[in-house]
Amino acid sequence: MSKFHRITGDAPMLSDAVMDGEYIFLAGKCCTDVPGGEAAQGDIRAETKAAMDALGAVLAKVGHDFSDIVTVRVFLTQGEDFDGMNEVYTQYFEPGAMPARTCVGVTWMVEGCRVEIDGIARRRIPKPRPAVPDTEGQRH
Repeated sequence: MSKFHRITGDAPMLSDAVMDGEYIFLAGKCCTDVPGGEAAQGDIRAETKAAMDALGAVLAKVGHDFSDIVTVRVFLTQGEDFDGMNEVYTQYFEPGAMPARTCVGVTWMVEGCRVEIDGIARRRIPKPRPAVPDTEGQRH
C-alpha cells in the first residue's frame, strides 16, 4: 500500500497530483488538459490559461488554491512565447506573492502544445491544538 495520497484524473497512466506530508506535487498541465473542453492549441495565451486553469482545478479538488504554490516549472517550446505566457501566468498570483519559478526551453511537447506547467504546493494542515489537562474533579 502506498504512503502517498494520489489525486487522479482522466489519464490512467499518471496522477494529477500526489500529496506527501506537507506538499502537493502537481503533474504538468498543458493545452490538452482543459476540463470538459477542447484543446486550446495555437495561441500561447490560451494555452497558458488552459494549463493554469487545469492546475487550479486539481488544487481545488484538494481544497487549495494558487496561493499555496511554492514553486513552478514552465516548459516552453518557443522562446518568443515567454512574454505572452508570463502575461497570463502572473494573473494567477497576488502581486508580491509569486512562487519560485524555473522556465526551460524544450524541443518537443505532447500533442503539439507550446507550454506545460507543473508545480509544488504546500498543504494547509491544521496544527494540532495542545492537549488541555483534564481538570475535572479538581478544586480551584
